[in-house]
Amino acid sequence: MTALRAVAAVVVATIATIGTAMAQDWPTRPIRILVGFGPGGGTDITARIVAQPLSEILGQPVVVENKPGAGGTTAADLVAKAPKDGYTALMMSNAHAISAVMFKTLPYDSVADFRPVSMVGTAGLMLVTHPDFPAKDVAGVIAAAKASPGKYNYGSPASAPRSTSRASSCASSAASTSSTSRIAPPRPPSRLCAARRSSSCSS
Repeated sequence: MTALRAVAAVVVATIATIGTAMAQDWPTRPIRILVGFGPGGGTDITARIVAQPLSEILGQPVVVENKPGAGGTTAADLVAKAPKDGYTALMMSNAHAISAVMFKTLPYDSVADFRPVSMVGTAGLMLVTHPDFPAKDVAGVIAAAKASPGKYNYGSPASAPRSTSRASSCASSAASTSSTSRIAPPRPPSRLCAARRSSSCSS
């Protein structure tokens, strides 16, 4: 708990320096931390672990709200459009960066519309397959997918809890926009939009 309080203290100190919109008596009401995925996932658990000591330090409720949908972009959009007053934050995951290249357009700028507060933690990602799958490493999975386009499926923890695919991916905090998707070559990175709106707090 000491480590968590230390992380929370860093978050508080960083938030308190953001912008002039925050008065010296901040916070005077509850703070919302939006999570772009359902309860029980890695991002949600991390947000709830941090929220408790953060609330104790600030003396105000820190409420975690799950806004799942579209690979985390639903929550990100809500935070991007929220007032820049320090009362709405986003528990960001690697999905935030991935969305910028997965979607042709987004209703927000993945960089300019957010201001990082603090890194809360890191998590590894793991790719697993059925024992009978011919590939034994990532290079083999890619080769098999290229050799048979559209043949294999994958699933991620942001989707249904069970997958019938023979080639499935399992990651602690990855995001997917559907329960099963075709393995396909990655799209080229899309150009991020120019800065439009002022930053909002994101953790």
